[in-house]
Order: sequence, then structure tokens, then C-alpha cells
Amino acid sequence: MSSLSQSPTNSQLIGKYRLVRELGDGAFGAVWAAIDTDNGNEVAIKVVHRERMNDSETTHLLREVRSAGQLSHPNIVAVREVGKSGDQQYIVSDLVDGISLSAWLKRYTCEIPQAARWAAILGHALQHAHEAGIVHRDLKPGNIMVDVQGSLHVMD
Repeated sequence: MSSLSQSPTNSQLIGKYRLVRELGDGAFGAVWAAIDTDNGNEVAIKVVHRERMNDSETTHLLREVRSAGQLSHPNIVAVREVGKSGDQQYIVSDLVDGISLSAWLKRYTCEIPQAARWAAILGHALQHAHEAGIVHRDLKPGNIMVDVQGSLHVMD
């Protein structure tokens, strides 16, 4: 990649990760499906928007992400790496095969028993994070994934 300060494109490398397709773009960064060139595994990589955050905000975000990377819970997306390639910061996590809860709710009806089960699952995941001293400050349907088996995964 010639200039990491520009928006990345398909097939470019950031660190050891080859970008495959953009999955979304949020306030803090663009999220891509990528391939780990060391082992061939598909991962999600968030490329931090440097132009939208000052150095202090970036440092704070990456500190929080590193803390969250210590969590191990089946309903919390695992952070695998926080890195830097040139002047570009990135965050690598497990890739969830599914859609956001926000998108799911636009397509399907969530019956009360299912909503109650999901609320309990999310409550347990958040309790796990809270016990580790981590508070999710932006919990919303767009930051929860529903995988192809119907399991929930808290991200961001």
C-alpha cells in the first residue's frame, strides 16, 4: 500500500492483513473483511479514521480496545490485535458471519420470548465485561451482530 493515510482499497495490505471487502464505515473507522496472510484466516479489521479523531481520542480508543481484548466470552467479539502500519492504526477482531441486530430487526419480527432470551444473553455478556472493569458506552442494535446460527455477539 503506497499511502496508508488514504482510504484503503481491496487487495491492499495493512500490516499482515490483505483487505478483501469493506463491511461498513462508522464514526471511528472503516471495517473490512481481511485475510491474515500468515495463516489464511478471515478476520475483521477496523482501520481507524485518523482524520475524524485527534491523537488524544485515538490513544483513548486504542487503550479501551486493548482492555476489551482481554475479554473472553462467547457473545463478545474477540479482539485479536491492535496494531499500526506506517501512520495507520488498526484493530483486528474475529469476523462474525451474520448481520447487525439493527438490520435483522428490519427483516424479521422478534417475538417476546426471543427478545427476553436475547436480553438475558446480552446481560450476561455485559456483566462479564463489567466484572473486568469494561463498560460498553455505545450499546445499540448496530453494535450487536446476529450470526447465521442466531447467536448474538457484542462488538465495538
